Amino acid sequence: MGKYILQSESDSLLGAAFGRNIQTFGLDGSEIGIGAPGIGSDLKQPVLERYSETNIQVPGIDEPDMVKTDGKQIYYVPNQNYIYSFKDTFHDPNKTMVNIIKAFPPENLSKLTEIQGGGSMLLTGNTLVTFGSNTVKGLDTTEPDKPKEIWKLNLKDNVSIETARLKDGKVFLVTRAFLDRSSPCPKPIIEANGREMVIDCVDIYYPTVKSNTDSLFTVLVIDPKNGDYLQNATFIGSSSNSVFYMSQNNIYITYQLATDFVEFFYGFITSKAQDLFDHATLTKLKDLTNLEISNQAKLVELESILSNYQLTLADEQRRKVETELTNRLDNYSTEHKRELSQTAIVKINTDNLESSLVGVVPGSLLNQFSLDEYNEHLRVATTISSNFIVSAESENDIYVLDQNQQIVGSVLSLGLGERIYSVRFVGNIGYAVTFRQTDPFYTIDLSNPTNPQKAGELKIPGFSSYLHPLSQNLILGVGSEQNQVKLSLFDVSKTDAPIEISKYVLDEFWTQVSDSHHAFLVDPVHKIFFLPGGKSAYIFSYQNSQINLVTVFGETDIVRAVYINDYLYILGSNNISVYNEIDWQKINSEEL
Repeated sequence: MGKYILQSESDSLLGAAFGRNIQTFGLDGSEIGIGAPGIGSDLKQPVLERYSETNIQVPGIDEPDMVKTDGKQIYYVPNQNYIYSFKDTFHDPNKTMVNIIKAFPPENLSKLTEIQGGGSMLLTGNTLVTFGSNTVKGLDTTEPDKPKEIWKLNLKDNVSIETARLKDGKVFLVTRAFLDRSSPCPKPIIEANGREMVIDCVDIYYPTVKSNTDSLFTVLVIDPKNGDYLQNATFIGSSSNSVFYMSQNNIYITYQLATDFVEFFYGFITSKAQDLFDHATLTKLKDLTNLEISNQAKLVELESILSNYQLTLADEQRRKVETELTNRLDNYSTEHKRELSQTAIVKINTDNLESSLVGVVPGSLLNQFSLDEYNEHLRVATTISSNFIVSAESENDIYVLDQNQQIVGSVLSLGLGERIYSVRFVGNIGYAVTFRQTDPFYTIDLSNPTNPQKAGELKIPGFSSYLHPLSQNLILGVGSEQNQVKLSLFDVSKTDAPIEISKYVLDEFWTQVSDSHHAFLVDPVHKIFFLPGGKSAYIFSYQNSQINLVTVFGETDIVRAVYINDYLYILGSNNISVYNEIDWQKINSEEL
Protein backbone atom coordinates (compact mmCIF):
# COMPACT_ATOMS: atom_id res chain seq x y z
CA MET A 1 0.00 0.00 0.00
CA GLY A 2 1.16 3.52 -0.75
CA LYS A 3 -0.19 7.04 -0.55
CA TYR A 4 0.07 9.55 -3.36
CA ILE A 5 -0.10 13.30 -2.81
CA LEU A 6 -3.21 14.73 -4.44
CA GLN A 7 -3.04 17.52 -6.99
CA SER A 8 -5.59 19.65 -8.80
CA GLU A 9 -6.72 18.55 -12.26
CA SER A 10 -4.45 21.05 -14.01
CA ASP A 11 -1.49 19.88 -11.93
CA SER A 12 -2.19 16.25 -12.78
CA LEU A 13 -2.45 16.98 -16.48
CA LEU A 14 0.78 18.95 -16.49
CA GLY A 15 2.49 16.29 -14.43
CA ALA A 16 1.23 13.60 -16.78
CA ALA A 17 2.69 15.52 -19.71
CA PHE A 18 6.12 15.14 -18.09
CA GLY A 19 5.53 11.51 -17.15
CA ARG A 20 4.79 11.84 -13.43
CA ASN A 21 2.58 13.55 -10.87
CA ILE A 22 3.93 16.78 -9.39
CA GLN A 23 2.92 18.12 -5.99
CA THR A 24 2.44 21.88 -5.84
CA PHE A 25 3.05 22.37 -2.12
CA GLY A 26 6.22 22.26 -0.06
CA LEU A 27 6.71 20.17 3.02
CA ASP A 28 5.57 23.05 5.22
CA GLY A 29 2.35 23.44 3.21
CA SER A 30 3.46 26.55 1.33
CA GLU A 31 2.67 26.79 -2.37
CA ILE A 32 5.73 26.41 -4.57
CA GLY A 33 4.22 26.65 -8.03
CA ILE A 34 3.15 24.29 -10.77
CA GLY A 35 5.52 22.34 -12.91
CA ALA A 36 7.93 19.47 -13.14
CA PRO A 37 11.35 19.46 -11.46
CA GLY A 38 13.61 21.94 -13.18
CA ILE A 39 10.74 23.60 -15.04
CA GLY A 40 9.08 26.89 -14.17
CA SER A 41 9.76 28.80 -10.96
CA ASP A 42 12.49 28.34 -8.36
CA LEU A 43 11.80 24.75 -7.32
CA LYS A 44 14.59 24.41 -4.76
CA GLN A 45 13.14 22.07 -2.17
CA PRO A 46 12.40 18.43 -2.96
CA VAL A 47 8.80 17.53 -3.67
CA LEU A 48 6.97 14.87 -1.70
CA GLU A 49 5.03 12.78 -4.20
CA ARG A 50 4.27 9.44 -2.54
CA TYR A 51 5.06 7.29 0.46
CA SER A 52 4.32 3.77 1.63
CA GLU A 53 1.79 2.70 4.20
CA THR A 54 1.64 -0.40 6.37
CA ASN A 55 0.87 -3.57 4.44
CA ILE A 56 -2.76 -4.18 5.45
CA GLN A 57 -5.61 -6.49 4.56
CA VAL A 58 -8.44 -4.05 3.77
CA PRO A 59 -7.79 -0.80 1.85
CA GLY A 60 -8.61 2.22 4.00
CA ILE A 61 -8.40 0.35 7.32
CA ASP A 62 -4.99 0.77 8.95
CA GLU A 63 -3.46 -1.75 11.35
CA PRO A 64 -1.01 -1.12 14.22
CA ASP A 65 2.66 -1.73 13.50
CA MET A 66 6.13 -0.87 14.73
CA VAL A 67 6.72 1.71 12.00
CA LYS A 68 4.59 4.51 10.53
CA THR A 69 5.37 7.40 8.23
CA ASP A 70 3.61 10.48 6.91
CA GLY A 71 6.24 11.01 4.21
CA LYS A 72 8.10 13.58 6.29
CA GLN A 73 8.80 11.78 9.55
CA ILE A 74 9.23 8.10 10.35
CA TYR A 75 7.94 6.82 13.71
CA TYR A 76 9.71 3.63 14.66
CA VAL A 77 9.87 1.23 17.61
CA PRO A 78 13.10 -0.80 17.31
CA ASN A 79 12.58 -4.53 17.25
CA GLN A 80 14.55 -5.46 20.36
CA ASN A 81 11.93 -3.75 22.54
CA TYR A 82 9.07 -5.87 21.25
CA ILE A 83 7.20 -8.35 23.40
CA TYR A 84 5.33 -10.93 21.35
CA SER A 85 1.90 -11.78 22.68
CA PHE A 86 -0.48 -14.46 21.42
CA LYS A 87 -2.29 -11.96 19.21
CA ASP A 88 -0.73 -8.76 17.95
CA THR A 89 2.62 -7.40 19.05
CA PHE A 90 2.52 -5.05 22.02
CA HIS A 91 5.16 -3.83 24.35
CA ASP A 92 6.78 -3.32 27.71
CA PRO A 93 6.17 0.39 28.39
CA ASN A 94 9.25 0.61 30.59
CA LYS A 95 11.57 -0.49 27.78
CA THR A 96 9.90 0.63 24.56
CA MET A 97 11.09 3.81 22.87
CA VAL A 98 9.39 5.40 19.88
CA ASN A 99 12.03 7.02 17.68
CA ILE A 100 10.89 10.06 15.71
CA ILE A 101 13.10 10.49 12.64
CA LYS A 102 13.20 13.33 10.14
CA ALA A 103 13.12 11.29 6.95
CA PHE A 104 12.58 13.61 3.97
CA PRO A 105 14.54 14.81 2.18
CA PRO A 106 16.89 11.84 2.75
CA GLU A 107 19.97 14.07 2.79
CA ASN A 108 18.66 15.55 6.05
CA LEU A 109 17.97 12.20 7.71
CA SER A 110 18.24 12.64 11.48
CA LYS A 111 16.75 11.38 14.72
CA LEU A 112 14.68 14.19 16.24
CA THR A 113 13.75 12.64 19.57
CA GLU A 114 12.45 9.54 21.28
CA ILE A 115 9.48 8.87 23.53
CA GLN A 116 9.37 6.33 26.34
CA GLY A 117 6.39 4.06 26.77
CA GLY A 118 5.25 3.70 23.18
CA GLY A 119 4.41 0.54 21.28
CA SER A 120 2.59 -0.56 18.17
CA MET A 121 1.29 2.55 16.50
CA LEU A 122 -1.45 4.11 14.38
CA LEU A 123 -0.97 7.50 12.75
CA THR A 124 -3.78 9.84 11.75
CA GLY A 125 -2.95 13.41 10.79
CA ASN A 126 -0.73 14.85 13.49
CA THR A 127 -1.85 12.33 16.11
CA LEU A 128 0.25 9.26 16.87
CA VAL A 129 -1.61 6.60 18.84
CA THR A 130 0.60 4.09 20.67
CA PHE A 131 -0.46 0.78 22.20
CA GLY A 132 1.48 -0.53 25.18
CA SER A 133 0.91 -3.66 27.22
CA ASN A 134 -1.70 -1.91 29.38
CA THR A 135 -1.96 1.66 28.03
CA VAL A 136 -3.12 3.52 24.96
CA LYS A 137 -1.71 7.01 24.38
CA GLY A 138 -2.36 9.86 22.00
CA LEU A 139 0.58 12.11 21.03
CA ASP A 140 0.39 15.42 19.21
CA THR A 141 3.22 15.43 16.63
CA THR A 142 2.51 18.86 15.11
CA GLU A 143 6.03 19.68 16.24
CA PRO A 144 7.68 16.30 15.66
CA ASP A 145 10.78 17.22 17.65
CA LYS A 146 8.56 18.11 20.64
CA PRO A 147 5.72 15.55 20.74
CA LYS A 148 3.15 16.10 23.46
CA GLU A 149 1.04 13.50 25.22
CA ILE A 150 -2.55 14.72 24.90
CA TRP A 151 -4.43 11.75 26.36
CA LYS A 152 -3.90 8.38 27.97
CA LEU A 153 -6.12 5.36 28.62
CA ASN A 154 -5.15 2.80 31.25
CA LEU A 155 -6.48 -0.73 30.99
CA LYS A 156 -7.84 -2.14 34.22
CA ASP A 157 -6.64 -5.36 35.85
CA ASN A 158 -7.05 -8.54 33.79
CA VAL A 159 -7.89 -6.52 30.67
CA SER A 160 -5.62 -6.85 27.63
CA ILE A 161 -5.47 -5.45 24.12
CA GLU A 162 -6.50 -7.87 21.40
CA THR A 163 -5.93 -5.56 18.43
CA ALA A 164 -6.91 -2.20 16.96
CA ARG A 165 -7.80 -0.59 13.66
CA LEU A 166 -8.00 2.93 12.25
CA LYS A 167 -10.97 3.75 10.01
CA ASP A 168 -12.36 7.12 8.93
CA GLY A 169 -10.23 8.91 11.49
CA LYS A 170 -11.46 6.78 14.40
CA VAL A 171 -9.61 4.14 16.40
CA PHE A 172 -11.41 0.84 16.93
CA LEU A 173 -9.85 -0.81 19.97
CA VAL A 174 -10.64 -4.42 20.92
CA THR A 175 -9.95 -5.58 24.47
CA ARG A 176 -10.40 -8.90 26.21
CA ALA A 177 -11.04 -9.48 29.89
CA PHE A 178 -11.11 -12.89 31.55
CA LEU A 179 -14.41 -13.59 33.27
CA ASP A 180 -14.51 -13.66 37.02
CA ARG A 181 -17.28 -16.22 37.42
CA SER A 182 -17.93 -15.18 41.00
CA SER A 183 -18.49 -11.57 39.92
CA PRO A 184 -18.60 -11.27 36.11
CA CYS A 185 -20.13 -7.80 36.00
CA PRO A 186 -20.15 -4.86 36.25
CA LYS A 187 -16.67 -4.94 34.72
CA PRO A 188 -14.29 -1.95 34.62
CA ILE A 189 -12.42 -1.87 31.30
CA ILE A 190 -10.41 1.33 31.09
CA GLU A 191 -9.63 4.43 33.12
CA ALA A 192 -8.94 7.95 31.89
CA ASN A 193 -8.54 11.13 33.88
CA GLY A 194 -9.70 9.39 37.03
CA ARG A 195 -12.92 8.17 35.36
CA GLU A 196 -13.61 4.49 34.73
CA MET A 197 -15.53 2.99 31.88
CA VAL A 198 -17.55 0.19 33.44
CA ILE A 199 -19.55 -2.40 31.51
CA ASP A 200 -22.86 -3.16 33.24
CA CYS A 201 -24.48 -6.58 33.07
CA VAL A 202 -27.37 -5.31 30.94
CA ASP A 203 -24.90 -3.97 28.36
CA ILE A 204 -23.26 -7.34 27.67
CA TYR A 205 -24.43 -9.27 24.61
CA TYR A 206 -24.64 -13.02 25.12
CA PRO A 207 -24.45 -14.93 21.79
CA THR A 208 -27.14 -17.55 21.40
CA VAL A 209 -24.72 -20.34 20.44
CA LYS A 210 -23.54 -22.70 23.18
CA SER A 211 -19.94 -22.17 24.25
CA ASN A 212 -17.58 -22.52 27.18
CA THR A 213 -17.22 -18.78 27.65
CA ASP A 214 -14.25 -17.38 29.54
CA SER A 215 -13.85 -13.82 28.22
CA LEU A 216 -15.50 -10.48 27.73
CA PHE A 217 -14.66 -8.84 24.39
CA THR A 218 -15.16 -5.08 24.20
CA VAL A 219 -14.97 -2.94 21.08
CA LEU A 220 -14.37 0.76 21.77
CA VAL A 221 -14.49 3.56 19.22
CA ILE A 222 -12.01 6.25 20.28
CA ASP A 223 -11.54 9.78 18.99
CA PRO A 224 -7.77 9.99 18.45
CA LYS A 225 -7.78 13.77 18.88
CA ASN A 226 -8.79 13.68 22.55
CA GLY A 227 -9.06 10.04 23.63
CA ASP A 228 -12.82 10.19 24.17
CA TYR A 229 -14.56 6.86 23.63
CA LEU A 230 -17.50 7.49 21.33
CA GLN A 231 -19.13 4.05 21.35
CA ASN A 232 -18.61 0.65 22.88
CA ALA A 233 -20.02 -2.86 22.63
CA THR A 234 -19.29 -5.92 24.78
CA PHE A 235 -20.09 -9.59 24.30
CA ILE A 236 -19.27 -12.85 26.02
CA GLY A 237 -17.00 -15.21 24.12
CA SER A 238 -14.05 -17.53 24.39
CA SER A 239 -10.33 -16.84 24.16
CA SER A 240 -9.89 -20.06 22.19
CA ASN A 241 -8.59 -19.36 18.68
CA SER A 242 -10.06 -15.86 18.46
CA VAL A 243 -9.55 -14.06 15.14
CA PHE A 244 -10.33 -10.40 14.37
CA TYR A 245 -11.28 -9.04 10.95
CA MET A 246 -12.69 -5.65 10.02
CA SER A 247 -14.32 -4.66 6.74
CA GLN A 248 -15.63 -1.25 5.76
CA ASN A 249 -19.04 -2.14 7.18
CA ASN A 250 -18.58 -4.72 9.91
CA ILE A 251 -16.27 -6.12 12.57
CA TYR A 252 -16.01 -9.90 12.89
CA ILE A 253 -14.59 -11.60 15.98
CA THR A 254 -14.40 -15.37 16.10
CA TYR A 255 -13.81 -17.96 18.77
CA GLN A 256 -13.72 -21.74 18.88
CA LEU A 257 -16.85 -23.44 20.17
CA ALA A 258 -16.34 -26.13 22.77
CA THR A 259 -17.40 -29.60 21.64
CA ASP A 260 -20.27 -31.12 23.59
CA PHE A 261 -19.16 -34.71 23.15
CA VAL A 262 -22.03 -36.06 25.25
CA GLU A 263 -24.57 -34.55 22.88
CA PHE A 264 -22.56 -35.84 19.93
CA PHE A 265 -22.32 -39.32 21.48
CA TYR A 266 -26.06 -39.41 22.21
CA GLY A 267 -26.76 -38.52 18.58
CA PHE A 268 -24.57 -41.45 17.58
CA ILE A 269 -26.33 -43.83 19.97
CA THR A 270 -29.85 -42.89 18.83
CA SER A 271 -29.02 -43.23 15.14
CA LYS A 272 -26.48 -46.06 15.02
CA ALA A 273 -26.24 -48.01 18.27
CA GLN A 274 -29.54 -48.24 20.18
CA ASP A 275 -29.38 -52.02 19.87
CA LEU A 276 -26.22 -52.13 21.99
CA PHE A 277 -27.81 -50.64 25.15
CA ASP A 278 -30.73 -51.39 27.42
CA HIS A 279 -33.62 -48.99 27.91
CA ALA A 280 -32.44 -47.79 31.34
CA THR A 281 -29.00 -46.78 30.03
CA LEU A 282 -30.53 -44.99 27.02
CA THR A 283 -32.74 -43.00 29.39
CA LYS A 284 -29.77 -42.02 31.54
CA LEU A 285 -27.87 -40.85 28.44
CA LYS A 286 -30.82 -38.75 27.28
CA ASP A 287 -31.19 -37.16 30.72
CA LEU A 288 -27.47 -36.37 30.79
CA THR A 289 -27.71 -34.27 27.61
CA ASN A 290 -30.25 -32.01 29.31
CA LEU A 291 -28.20 -31.28 32.42
CA GLU A 292 -26.98 -27.68 32.81
CA ILE A 293 -23.41 -28.58 33.75
CA SER A 294 -20.05 -28.12 32.05
CA ASN A 295 -18.95 -30.33 29.18
CA GLN A 296 -16.16 -31.71 31.35
CA ALA A 297 -18.62 -32.66 34.09
CA LYS A 298 -20.82 -34.34 31.48
CA LEU A 299 -17.89 -36.43 30.29
CA VAL A 300 -17.28 -37.65 33.84
CA GLU A 301 -20.93 -38.64 34.15
CA LEU A 302 -20.86 -40.33 30.74
CA GLU A 303 -17.91 -42.51 31.77
CA SER A 304 -19.76 -43.48 34.92
CA ILE A 305 -22.93 -44.47 33.02
CA LEU A 306 -21.01 -46.54 30.48
CA SER A 307 -18.88 -48.23 33.16
CA ASN A 308 -21.94 -49.19 35.18
CA TYR A 309 -23.59 -50.61 32.07
CA GLN A 310 -20.48 -52.67 31.25
CA LEU A 311 -20.56 -54.24 34.71
CA THR A 312 -23.97 -55.72 33.92
CA LEU A 313 -22.64 -57.60 30.88
CA ALA A 314 -21.02 -61.01 30.64
CA ASP A 315 -17.46 -61.01 29.30
CA GLU A 316 -18.35 -62.16 25.78
CA GLN A 317 -21.25 -59.74 25.53
CA ARG A 318 -19.10 -56.90 26.88
CA ARG A 319 -16.34 -57.53 24.28
CA LYS A 320 -18.93 -57.63 21.51
CA VAL A 321 -20.48 -54.33 22.61
CA GLU A 322 -17.08 -52.66 22.91
CA THR A 323 -15.97 -53.85 19.45
CA GLU A 324 -19.23 -52.84 17.77
CA LEU A 325 -19.27 -49.50 19.57
CA THR A 326 -15.70 -48.67 18.51
CA ASN A 327 -16.23 -49.51 14.86
CA ARG A 328 -19.60 -47.82 14.54
CA LEU A 329 -18.38 -44.69 16.36
CA ASP A 330 -15.32 -44.43 14.07
CA ASN A 331 -17.52 -44.49 10.99
CA TYR A 332 -20.07 -42.08 12.47
CA SER A 333 -17.38 -39.66 13.64
CA THR A 334 -15.82 -39.53 10.17
CA GLU A 335 -19.20 -38.77 8.62
CA HIS A 336 -20.04 -36.13 11.25
CA LYS A 337 -16.62 -34.64 12.02
CA ARG A 338 -17.75 -31.12 11.08
CA GLU A 339 -20.02 -31.19 14.13
CA LEU A 340 -16.99 -31.70 16.39
CA SER A 341 -15.04 -28.58 15.38
CA GLN A 342 -16.94 -25.34 14.98
CA THR A 343 -16.20 -21.62 15.11
CA ALA A 344 -18.61 -18.85 16.16
CA ILE A 345 -18.41 -15.55 14.26
CA VAL A 346 -19.81 -12.47 15.99
CA LYS A 347 -20.77 -9.67 13.58
CA ILE A 348 -20.68 -6.05 14.79
CA ASN A 349 -21.78 -3.12 12.65
CA THR A 350 -19.08 -0.42 12.45
CA ASP A 351 -21.61 2.44 12.44
CA ASN A 352 -23.60 1.67 15.59
CA LEU A 353 -21.69 -1.32 17.08
CA GLU A 354 -24.84 -3.44 17.11
CA SER A 355 -23.98 -7.11 17.63
CA SER A 356 -27.07 -9.25 17.25
CA LEU A 357 -25.87 -11.77 14.66
CA VAL A 358 -23.71 -14.80 15.28
CA GLY A 359 -22.76 -17.27 12.56
CA VAL A 360 -21.30 -20.73 13.02
CA VAL A 361 -19.02 -22.56 10.58
CA PRO A 362 -17.37 -25.96 10.88
CA GLY A 363 -13.63 -26.03 11.52
CA SER A 364 -11.08 -23.53 12.79
CA LEU A 365 -9.59 -20.40 11.22
CA LEU A 366 -5.91 -19.73 10.54
CA ASN A 367 -5.80 -15.92 10.85
CA GLN A 368 -7.51 -12.71 9.76
CA PHE A 369 -7.04 -13.55 6.08
CA SER A 370 -9.38 -16.51 6.60
CA LEU A 371 -12.21 -13.95 6.63
CA ASP A 372 -13.28 -11.57 3.88
CA GLU A 373 -16.45 -9.57 3.26
CA TYR A 374 -17.43 -8.89 -0.34
CA ASN A 375 -20.75 -7.74 -1.80
CA GLU A 376 -22.57 -8.25 1.51
CA HIS A 377 -21.31 -11.82 1.88
CA LEU A 378 -18.67 -13.15 4.27
CA ARG A 379 -16.25 -15.74 2.93
CA VAL A 380 -14.57 -18.00 5.49
CA ALA A 381 -11.76 -20.54 5.07
CA THR A 382 -11.50 -23.27 7.71
CA THR A 383 -9.62 -26.48 8.50
CA ILE A 384 -11.42 -29.55 9.85
CA SER A 385 -8.76 -31.25 11.97
CA SER A 386 -8.60 -34.63 13.64
CA ASN A 387 -9.05 -34.63 17.42
CA PHE A 388 -9.31 -36.99 20.39
CA ILE A 389 -12.60 -38.30 18.97
CA VAL A 390 -11.97 -38.32 15.24
CA SER A 391 -8.78 -39.80 13.82
CA ALA A 392 -9.88 -39.27 10.21
CA GLU A 393 -7.86 -37.17 7.77
CA SER A 394 -8.10 -33.41 8.06
CA GLU A 395 -9.67 -31.41 5.25
CA ASN A 396 -10.39 -27.79 4.40
CA ASP A 397 -13.57 -25.90 3.54
CA ILE A 398 -14.66 -22.54 2.16
CA TYR A 399 -18.00 -21.16 3.39
CA VAL A 400 -20.06 -18.20 2.21
CA LEU A 401 -22.39 -16.51 4.71
CA ASP A 402 -25.14 -14.01 3.89
CA GLN A 403 -25.99 -10.79 5.75
CA ASN A 404 -27.80 -12.81 8.42
CA GLN A 405 -24.72 -14.96 9.05
CA GLN A 406 -26.34 -18.02 7.51
CA ILE A 407 -24.29 -20.38 5.31
CA VAL A 408 -25.54 -20.09 1.73
CA GLY A 409 -22.69 -21.77 -0.15
CA SER A 410 -19.63 -23.93 0.42
CA VAL A 411 -16.71 -25.74 -1.15
CA LEU A 412 -15.80 -28.79 0.92
CA SER A 413 -12.94 -31.23 1.33
CA LEU A 414 -9.97 -29.35 -0.12
CA GLY A 415 -6.58 -30.92 0.59
CA LEU A 416 -7.43 -34.21 2.29
CA GLY A 417 -4.93 -34.92 5.05
CA GLU A 418 -3.64 -31.34 4.93
CA ARG A 419 -4.36 -28.02 6.60
CA ILE A 420 -4.56 -24.45 5.37
CA TYR A 421 -1.23 -22.61 5.50
CA SER A 422 -2.38 -19.40 3.78
CA VAL A 423 -5.47 -17.91 2.20
CA ARG A 424 -6.38 -14.70 0.38
CA PHE A 425 -9.63 -13.46 -1.11
CA VAL A 426 -9.46 -11.01 -4.03
CA GLY A 427 -12.82 -9.94 -5.44
CA ASN A 428 -14.70 -12.96 -6.75
CA ILE A 429 -11.72 -15.29 -6.40
CA GLY A 430 -10.32 -17.05 -3.36
CA TYR A 431 -6.79 -18.47 -3.13
CA ALA A 432 -5.82 -21.10 -0.60
CA VAL A 433 -2.68 -23.12 0.09
CA THR A 434 -2.81 -26.40 1.98
CA PHE A 435 0.18 -28.52 2.87
CA ARG A 436 1.44 -31.86 4.07
CA GLN A 437 4.09 -32.94 1.57
CA THR A 438 3.25 -30.85 -1.48
CA ASP A 439 1.73 -27.39 -1.81
CA PRO A 440 -1.69 -27.51 -3.45
CA PHE A 441 -2.51 -23.96 -4.56
CA TYR A 442 -6.28 -23.72 -5.02
CA THR A 443 -8.32 -21.13 -6.87
CA ILE A 444 -11.96 -20.79 -5.80
CA ASP A 445 -14.64 -19.18 -7.99
CA LEU A 446 -16.89 -17.18 -5.65
CA SER A 447 -18.79 -15.21 -8.30
CA ASN A 448 -22.00 -17.02 -7.32
CA PRO A 449 -22.16 -16.90 -3.50
CA THR A 450 -24.74 -19.68 -3.35
CA ASN A 451 -22.74 -21.97 -5.61
CA PRO A 452 -18.99 -21.43 -5.16
CA GLN A 453 -16.73 -23.83 -7.02
CA LYS A 454 -13.18 -25.07 -6.87
CA ALA A 455 -11.84 -23.68 -10.13
CA GLY A 456 -8.22 -24.79 -10.29
CA GLU A 457 -5.51 -26.67 -8.43
CA LEU A 458 -1.72 -26.64 -8.74
CA LYS A 459 0.56 -29.03 -6.84
CA ILE A 460 4.14 -27.93 -6.25
CA PRO A 461 6.79 -28.67 -3.59
CA GLY A 462 6.80 -26.69 -0.36
CA PHE A 463 4.11 -24.31 0.85
CA SER A 464 3.21 -20.62 1.02
CA SER A 465 2.42 -19.12 4.42
CA TYR A 466 1.55 -15.67 3.03
CA LEU A 467 -0.17 -14.75 -0.24
CA HIS A 468 0.02 -11.25 -1.69
CA PRO A 469 -1.73 -10.00 -4.85
CA LEU A 470 0.85 -8.07 -6.89
CA SER A 471 -1.58 -7.38 -9.72
CA GLN A 472 -4.87 -8.65 -11.05
CA ASN A 473 -3.22 -11.75 -12.49
CA LEU A 474 -0.16 -12.22 -10.25
CA ILE A 475 -0.15 -13.70 -6.75
CA LEU A 476 3.07 -13.91 -4.75
CA GLY A 477 3.49 -16.73 -2.28
CA VAL A 478 6.00 -16.48 0.58
CA GLY A 479 6.73 -19.72 2.37
CA SER A 480 9.13 -22.63 2.63
CA GLU A 481 10.56 -25.57 0.72
CA GLN A 482 12.86 -28.07 2.39
CA ASN A 483 13.43 -25.71 5.35
CA GLN A 484 14.40 -22.78 3.13
CA VAL A 485 12.44 -19.64 2.37
CA LYS A 486 10.68 -20.00 -0.97
CA LEU A 487 9.06 -17.33 -3.14
CA SER A 488 6.50 -18.42 -5.74
CA LEU A 489 4.91 -16.23 -8.40
CA PHE A 490 1.56 -17.55 -9.60
CA ASP A 491 -0.11 -16.54 -12.86
CA VAL A 492 -3.85 -16.68 -12.11
CA SER A 493 -5.10 -15.11 -15.35
CA LYS A 494 -6.83 -18.42 -16.02
CA THR A 495 -8.69 -19.20 -12.83
CA ASP A 496 -9.07 -22.86 -13.73
CA ALA A 497 -5.38 -23.29 -14.55
CA PRO A 498 -3.03 -21.40 -12.17
CA ILE A 499 0.68 -21.65 -13.05
CA GLU A 500 3.83 -21.11 -11.01
CA ILE A 501 5.72 -18.96 -13.52
CA SER A 502 8.69 -18.10 -11.32
CA LYS A 503 10.22 -19.16 -8.03
CA TYR A 504 13.21 -18.28 -5.88
CA VAL A 505 14.66 -20.24 -2.95
CA LEU A 506 16.68 -18.33 -0.36
CA ASP A 507 19.40 -19.65 1.93
CA GLU A 508 17.23 -18.61 4.84
CA PHE A 509 15.34 -20.74 7.33
CA TRP A 510 12.74 -18.08 8.16
CA THR A 511 11.26 -14.75 7.16
CA GLN A 512 9.24 -12.49 9.43
CA VAL A 513 6.66 -12.17 6.63
CA SER A 514 5.49 -15.69 7.46
CA ASP A 515 4.52 -14.45 10.94
CA SER A 516 3.47 -10.86 10.18
CA HIS A 517 2.27 -9.47 6.87
CA HIS A 518 3.28 -6.02 8.16
CA ALA A 519 6.93 -6.96 7.50
CA PHE A 520 6.23 -7.17 3.75
CA LEU A 521 6.53 -4.11 1.50
CA VAL A 522 5.86 -3.79 -2.21
CA ASP A 523 6.62 -0.75 -4.37
CA PRO A 524 4.39 -1.08 -7.44
CA VAL A 525 6.07 1.85 -9.23
CA HIS A 526 9.42 0.07 -9.38
CA LYS A 527 7.88 -3.42 -9.24
CA ILE A 528 10.03 -4.49 -6.33
CA PHE A 529 9.29 -5.96 -2.91
CA PHE A 530 11.16 -6.08 0.40
CA LEU A 531 11.62 -9.29 2.38
CA PRO A 532 13.41 -9.46 5.76
CA GLY A 533 15.13 -12.77 6.55
CA GLY A 534 17.01 -14.19 9.50
CA LYS A 535 20.45 -13.54 8.01
CA SER A 536 19.84 -10.57 5.70
CA ALA A 537 17.12 -8.49 4.08
CA TYR A 538 16.38 -8.71 0.37
CA ILE A 539 14.96 -6.65 -2.47
CA PHE A 540 13.35 -8.62 -5.29
CA SER A 541 12.01 -7.45 -8.62
CA TYR A 542 8.92 -8.90 -10.26
CA GLN A 543 9.44 -7.10 -13.59
CA ASN A 544 8.26 -9.10 -16.59
CA SER A 545 6.51 -11.52 -14.23
CA GLN A 546 9.79 -12.99 -13.01
CA ILE A 547 11.28 -13.01 -9.51
CA ASN A 548 14.83 -11.65 -9.59
CA LEU A 549 17.09 -10.68 -6.70
CA VAL A 550 18.00 -6.99 -6.92
CA THR A 551 20.11 -6.36 -3.83
CA VAL A 552 20.90 -7.72 -0.37
CA PHE A 553 21.30 -5.83 2.89
CA GLY A 554 23.69 -7.84 5.05
CA GLU A 555 22.56 -6.77 8.51
CA THR A 556 20.83 -9.50 10.51
CA ASP A 557 18.41 -7.32 12.41
CA ILE A 558 16.51 -5.56 9.59
CA VAL A 559 12.78 -5.83 10.21
CA ARG A 560 10.96 -3.20 8.16
CA ALA A 561 11.23 -0.89 5.17
CA VAL A 562 9.29 2.12 3.92
CA TYR A 563 9.58 4.16 0.75
CA ILE A 564 9.25 7.90 0.26
CA ASN A 565 9.29 9.00 -3.37
CA ASP A 566 12.01 6.85 -4.97
CA TYR A 567 13.96 6.28 -1.75
CA LEU A 568 13.81 3.11 0.33
CA TYR A 569 14.38 3.41 4.08
CA ILE A 570 15.73 0.22 5.68
CA LEU A 571 15.04 -0.11 9.41
CA GLY A 572 17.21 -2.19 11.75
CA SER A 573 17.26 -2.45 15.51
CA ASN A 574 19.93 0.27 15.89
CA ASN A 575 19.97 2.22 12.65
CA ILE A 576 18.12 3.42 9.59
CA SER A 577 19.61 3.60 6.09
CA VAL A 578 18.33 5.19 2.89
CA TYR A 579 18.87 3.86 -0.63
CA ASN A 580 18.02 5.26 -4.03
CA GLU A 581 15.62 2.86 -5.76
CA ILE A 582 16.96 3.84 -9.17
CA ASP A 583 20.55 2.64 -8.74
CA TRP A 584 20.45 1.28 -5.14
CA GLN A 585 23.21 3.60 -3.99
CA LYS A 586 23.26 4.35 -0.28
CA ILE A 587 22.22 7.95 0.32
CA ASN A 588 22.39 8.31 4.07
CA SER A 589 22.19 6.50 7.40
CA GLU A 590 21.52 7.35 11.02
CA GLU A 591 22.28 5.53 14.26
CA LEU A 592 19.34 5.25 16.63
